[in-house]
Amino acid sequence: MPDDKRAAYQALVDRILRGPGKTTTGQRAEAFEDAGADPLLSKVATSPTEVTDADFDRARSAGFTEDQLFELVIAAAVGQSTRMYDAALAALDEATR
Repeated sequence: MPDDKRAAYQALVDRILRGPGKTTTGQRAEAFEDAGADPLLSKVATSPTEVTDADFDRARSAGFTEDQLFELVIAAAVGQSTRMYDAALAALDEATR
């Protein structure tokens, strides 16, 4: 990844994980790593095409606000894309050895 793209990506991840928000940095880190127990965020990371309005309704019923859900869904999606990108780079590196 060229340096300017790497810097932009790192700025995005830093903002997601450490920037100010309506959720705690711990909540965003859990969503990013898909380490939490929240079914919506796990579904966003692993089966995004299966996310429904009912998933969001359950999350709101559990006390999450719209702003919090936005932050956590973004963290989960960027975390998953990071894992997929890293896995692809590792596979490419292995294949070209």
